[in-house]
Amino acid sequence: MTTLHTHYDNLKVARDASPAAIDAAYQAMVRRFGPGHNAGDPQAARKMAIIDTSYAVLSNPHQRALHDLWVDQNDEVDTAPPSIQPLWMHSEAPHYSHATAHGLQSGSSNRIQSRSNRHRRNRARAPATSALAQHLQRNWSLYALGAVVACLALVTLVPRPFLGYDNDMGTAASGPLRGFAVPVFFAPRYQRPATDPNGQPWPASAGYLASYPQLNTDGAARLTVDNSHNDCDMFVKLVSLDGMQPQTVRHLYVPAFRRFAMEQLTAGRYEVRYRNLATGALARSSAVAVQEAGAPTDQQGNASSDTGPTVALHKQPQGNPRALQLAEADFF
Repeated sequence: MTTLHTHYDNLKVARDASPAAIDAAYQAMVRRFGPGHNAGDPQAARKMAIIDTSYAVLSNPHQRALHDLWVDQNDEVDTAPPSIQPLWMHSEAPHYSHATAHGLQSGSSNRIQSRSNRHRRNRARAPATSALAQHLQRNWSLYALGAVVACLALVTLVPRPFLGYDNDMGTAASGPLRGFAVPVFFAPRYQRPATDPNGQPWPASAGYLASYPQLNTDGAARLTVDNSHNDCDMFVKLVSLDGMQPQTVRHLYVPAFRRFAMEQLTAGRYEVRYRNLATGALARSSAVAVQEAGAPTDQQGNASSDTGPTVALHKQPQGNPRALQLAEADFF
């Protein structure tokens, strides 16, 4: 470690020396190296110039405070600071007259004042490297990694089935994140499928999907699905509610402005679940009791109509009391 050379070292005084001790040390140096005792000695003149500079700094309370601050900041540095060379190595003698112990000529005073101004500007910029800035500088990689993980979580960990979307606006109606809205640029966008879920073309008109079997066909009941008041096509599932678990028994396609009647149904309780193929919105009807044609519907013995009940489909199920919202996971 290089020993730090200071103005105190030039005057051979301690760093906590009193002003009187500094004056006495300076006077001793003048008697030793002054031109009255070393006339014509260039080495003594150079040393005397450095002593003048040191005394000018240490005899001025403000300049001494700045010098003490510099000493504190550089005392542990491995090499001497490049901005201030060791004082005994200065090649230029400051314009300072040792004949007046407490006075400075204009040239030396201006240089010292300039260094003081630079030091004050540096201290004014010091808050920029505050503790928070240093913390962020040391840990920026951790924060960057956290931001990347958060973005990936929104994109990959919040798929549409997990949220339970009931529309194409990115709002969850059910599921673990019920009520949570994903930003539009992260929410998966719905696109109308070109084929049915089994890869077969949609029918040319209202009817059953040929790629699915038809169940509950041992009765004479009838149920009509009405899409005649909508301008969008619907993918419809008829779900039986009579078993231990709901079971899909019919799959059908109902184009815009059309109706379709499902016949030869086993009497029982059913629910109609459907997807708007234009927007992807899901909905379901209330439970519907389907009875055999001509069977009584109430205790007075009133017979049901031969056409059976009709379930109307709704283009916008949200906010419609006759259409219940349906989660993606429940559209099986």
